[in-house]
Amino acid sequence: MVLSAEDRITKAHIALMQDKRTLAYSGLLMIGKVEISDTCPTAATNGRDVTYGRAFVESLTDGELRFLVLHETKHKLYQHLFVWRKLYEEDAQLANQACDYVINLEIKDLNKWGDFLVMPEGGLCDEEYRGLDSGEVFARLKEDEEGGKGGKGKPMDEHEWEEAKDLGELEKEQLTKDITAAVRTGALLAGKQGGEIDRSFDAMMQSKVDWAEQLREFVSSVCVGKGD
Repeated sequence: MVLSAEDRITKAHIALMQDKRTLAYSGLLMIGKVEISDTCPTAATNGRDVTYGRAFVESLTDGELRFLVLHETKHKLYQHLFVWRKLYEEDAQLANQACDYVINLEIKDLNKWGDFLVMPEGGLCDEEYRGLDSGEVFARLKEDEEGGKGGKGKPMDEHEWEEAKDLGELEKEQLTKDITAAVRTGALLAGKQGGEIDRSFDAMMQSKVDWAEQLREFVSSVCVGKGD
């Protein structure tokens, strides 16, 4: 029996939730809407919702489809389309590439033997960028471009930066809360069931508040017009 694209996406979600290498992503996989489109060439996300092209889904093996679904989920995890908007405004193509290089290398590390997560042909992955965030990768790609080396490929999906911008502030705030809760719940679930927690979760659970900067702003606001 041939499964529909909708059923294959559901099957991929379930497989990722059940495997010890990826069950920590269970909560993140539930965030946002998932749609199948007859016109989308590959896949696309606005940082919350995901659209998969029917023909593209049908062209992938199960391992490649699981890779693609986790790829879109990691865009949500890192809130790429909100955090790195300035990169998009500077160079949309390089911004897309930079985000994908980071994600694909991390997914590769989750499945070193390639038996469960298989990167679709043409995906961007390079050891040169190991340990870098998207901003750092972007800077290197820009240097390469200016040096005449050019790009090294294209992303496997579309990043809907303008659609992400259209999300209201309350929606973005709720999304951040949902992602934070999903990360902590996923880490707890993985811990209880003997699952793996990759380094991206550790980074997301660490406090991002620069207390020195917060204190500086507080003192500045309180002391305005009051001399010492």
